Amino acid sequence: MAYELMNLKAEELAERLGTCEPGSTTHTQIMAEIQRRQLFAQYEANEVLRRAALAEEQAAKASEIAATAAVQNTKYMLWAATAAAASAAISLAARIIALAARW
Repeated sequence: MAYELMNLKAEELAERLGTCEPGSTTHTQIMAEIQRRQLFAQYEANEVLRRAALAEEQAAKASEIAATAAVQNTKYMLWAATAAAASAAISLAARIIALAARW
């Protein structure tokens, strides 16, 4: 009977539980099956939570890598802007010198 209970749907299990005497062998077997299913569901839930925690950890690592890359890109942009400003200043100075030479 115990193996038969494993194949029943939850509704069928509840119906059988309602028709048996409390404390009987059948009642005890049905309650054991219900507890087995609860434990299995808890185990599955714990496994899902463990996988979610691992995924969160990986996401945090990826965010850290992205933040490091963003900082590096910002430094490169600062140097590029500085080089562009220096180039513009040199071009301006050359233009001023060229204009001053014409006077």
